[in-house]
Amino acid sequence: MKKLLLPFVLLCALITSAQEFKNYGTPLNSGDKNFTAPMFNSLNQLSDYRKGFLNDRKIDGSPYIIEAFTPSEIVGIQHTFNMRYNAYADEIEVEKSADEIYALKKESEFNTILINRGAYKLRLVNYWGTNKKESNGYLVEIASGNEITLFRKDKIELLPGKEAMTSFEITTQPKLIRMKARYFIGIKNNPIIAFAENKKQLINSFPNFKDQITNFIKSNNLDFDNETDLSKIALFLGTL
Repeated sequence: MKKLLLPFVLLCALITSAQEFKNYGTPLNSGDKNFTAPMFNSLNQLSDYRKGFLNDRKIDGSPYIIEAFTPSEIVGIQHTFNMRYNAYADEIEVEKSADEIYALKKESEFNTILINRGAYKLRLVNYWGTNKKESNGYLVEIASGNEITLFRKDKIELLPGKEAMTSFEITTQPKLIRMKARYFIGIKNNPIIAFAENKKQLINSFPNFKDQITNFIKSNNLDFDNETDLSKIALFLGTL
């Protein structure tokens, strides 16, 4: 494992971390328990949240990976909430009632969310894409072991509509579509970076282990387009 960290550290040597968090807060009282949760934002009060509030527009598609609110937990908080993930706005929505929906504040103390009783595990992290820029947001934890964690970024984007200009054209509504998944890897306490998209990229990241990586992928017939296979490859790196 120590040998593996050297090329990874070199790959991340120029990365520095800096991130500001929003500091809004609205108490959330839950039933008779009067559970006060200052970690929530009221969606009705946040003007900068309007980008994710699409009910007043004619748009096809959904901003949610799972549409329904499901019993969920914030790790470290002894309480169950009804939650869902808005992959367009990159927000965790919390339902108090049909008319009261809140967003979880993006703060480090609320960084692990177990949606649908843990079936969909989200982590709030800083991560670096192929553009060498840092982002702060939610990634889905896919696999973890041997000081390696593989993440997936679920993202939904809005495609603009088009109004027909002539009788030969067709008017199309704006549409929310799910983008191709992007994967990220974290090794020990190093920055989380974009995971290799193919064997060549992986070997370039870990040149000292070219033979081991090549043999493992070939002998197990692994495909970089298969998420289960990606998990096996990522966890294998932790054994080197």
